[in-house]
Amino acid sequence: MSPARRRQAVAMLRDRLGVSERRACQYIRSASLDQRREPVLAGDDQALRAVLREFAGKRKRWGYRRAHHHLLQEGWEINRKRAARLARGGPARTAGSPAQAPGRRRSRRPRGQRHGP
Repeated sequence: MSPARRRQAVAMLRDRLGVSERRACQYIRSASLDQRREPVLAGDDQALRAVLREFAGKRKRWGYRRAHHHLLQEGWEINRKRAARLARGGPARTAGSPAQAPGRRRSRRPRGQRHGP
């Protein structure tokens, strides 16, 4: 369950059952710290996504690492992990390939058989 859903669940329990925040957190097995810490959202995400989308249109085969380097050269203060997260999300993808290729299951051998017969 996401932290936002946990906050909603705790608020509902407090409202309907009249229990304390601590008790409501115990019921849903959540840390009470999650209730007090509000998420901090960056205000420049939309502008950054627009720049990433423009960059992805020009350089379809370049990934988020080169996009991150390009953003640094343009003067953006952004770390690599944030660039990767924004590049993965929705239309601001920087790779030319599909967002996620279908996975292949690995074949499993029975234990004890290292080599062929």
